Amino acid sequence: MNVIMYLDKLKDDFEKGISYSKLASKYGISKGTISKYKKKYKWIRNGTKISTKNSTVSKIVSKAKLSTQKTANDKRKKFCLLYLRYYNATKAYQEAYQVSYKTAAANAYKLMEDNGIKKLLAGLKKQQQTELFANANDVLLQDLKIMHSNIYDYLKIDTIAENRVDIHDKPMVDSDGKPIVDHYNEIYVKNPDEMDWSLVSEVHKGKDGLVVKLLDKQKAMKELLDRLPEAKTDSKDDPMINAVRKSLRNS
Repeated sequence: MNVIMYLDKLKDDFEKGISYSKLASKYGISKGTISKYKKKYKWIRNGTKISTKNSTVSKIVSKAKLSTQKTANDKRKKFCLLYLRYYNATKAYQEAYQVSYKTAAANAYKLMEDNGIKKLLAGLKKQQQTELFANANDVLLQDLKIMHSNIYDYLKIDTIAENRVDIHDKPMVDSDGKPIVDHYNEIYVKNPDEMDWSLVSEVHKGKDGLVVKLLDKQKAMKELLDRLPEAKTDSKDDPMINAVRKSLRNS
């Protein structure tokens, strides 16, 4: 039997738990030789309990560190997500870290200067562009729709002519003997089934008649400017941005 096969068989028997005496008798070697092989090749008997005290403590400490780091990272990521929702660093910090407004105001913009936060924000924005392109595009389209909305798309105005009468219900005439005609407007909502109600913020009956309020056009235009991607060239040459700015100046 060659040395390699010899050691392999001895190792197998040792790991099975065969006693030193039986192994020494079977292989014709001393117990001391077996002990040397055990230490040299780090043999371990099956079922042997290995001291895990140090490794357990190390794992607990590592887990605690990872847990603390994970909590901190979770809060930073939450801050970034909230910032991309509100575009308000103080509000995002206050909600992510559950602190007072004063504390948030003092720390939010410092956090915004953190390189890690800048990198995380850049990554999240890129992810939004990839995963939420349709939603972002819908927001832009909705803002454009609000910007171009017109109250006359919702209301129909009829001018009514009516002869003026006195208290006895008799037609009244002017100094030339001509009937006095009063004119007034009747305002109606157009066919509700054909209207885009997503652009209407309020409808109610006021003391002077029907009141219809559309969503804020100027707010939509400002939001549209905020959400437009940064121009790769000078924004002065961007026709879409110029159009929105012109609308803002004229509003």
